[in-house]
Amino acid sequence: MIKLILKDSDGGEAQFPLTGELIIGRGEDSDIVLNDSKVSRAHTRVYIDVQVAFIEDLGSTNGTFVNGKQISTKTPLKAGDLVSIGVNRLRIVETSPLMDYAATTSVSKTDDLGDDIPVRQSPDDREPPGGRPGKGRVSVPMETGKGMTFWLYLLIGGGIIALLICYLVYN
Repeated sequence: MIKLILKDSDGGEAQFPLTGELIIGRGEDSDIVLNDSKVSRAHTRVYIDVQVAFIEDLGSTNGTFVNGKQISTKTPLKAGDLVSIGVNRLRIVETSPLMDYAATTSVSKTDDLGDDIPVRQSPDDREPPGGRPGKGRVSVPMETGKGMTFWLYLLIGGGIIALLICYLVYN
């Protein structure tokens, strides 16, 4: 999966998975809104075409730059490219589903007994620069703490016993 990592002028960071097309600009109808006077309302389009990411300047006043060079036509992107739009920087990264899971933010809640419960927050839940909340969701993975460890061992032990019984019966 290809992601855009946005670093704004205030040092904030947000991740945006590129699954189709994203319009980046200052306008409220943009997919990624940048509050920057040097950014046009509809500044840049980033999209995937046959599993390749492309960027295209949409006739902006101040231009779009990839790795320090201003682009004027549809330009392919690769992992590691740095896109400059006004004072904002977007880094292009390519990840695997396993890396996506590991990169999620860990926060915790406390249950009734005072124990921490891990909560996995998707990158879409973070508020992107400009104050528009994402469309993400929060999921709670299975807790492997105190009570769950017993059930996990019981399940594994039961599986091993079942395999031994099958081996003894059929051999």
